[in-house]
Amino acid sequence: MSLYKDIDLSFDLDAKGDIRMVSDIDAINQGLRILVETITGSRAGPNNELFGLNLRRYLFSNMTYPIAEQMGQTIQEQVIKFEPRVDLKDVSVEIDEDNRAYNIELLYIIRNSGKSGSFRMIVSLKWWYK
Repeated sequence: MSLYKDIDLSFDLDAKGDIRMVSDIDAINQGLRILVETITGSRAGPNNELFGLNLRRYLFSNMTYPIAEQMGQTIQEQVIKFEPRVDLKDVSVEIDEDNRAYNIELLYIIRNSGKSGSFRMIVSLKWWYK
């Protein structure tokens, strides 16, 4: 049985013709992707003005380890604040100088189940302007 379910934002249909659902790790990873891709302040409504990471600001800075560390701290703070379904265990931001990208990996435990999950994403100018 699933603890967490969300609408699959690819809007694919299931066999009945309904919008497919994602659950547990897939639902959480979808939520994390939304958080990572959202520019802080771009959502209207109470408490939404603080939602998002605004990672774009890091893409126009020099790729240094202190910047990657700062990016990791920002990710950690926002995940703790806006993704209550997980206990974050580790945030890793690695620099890929050849592709001018950051490789992000989050390790977490799903609350109320104890299951481990991970989220990976590559953030680059190419990603931003896709």
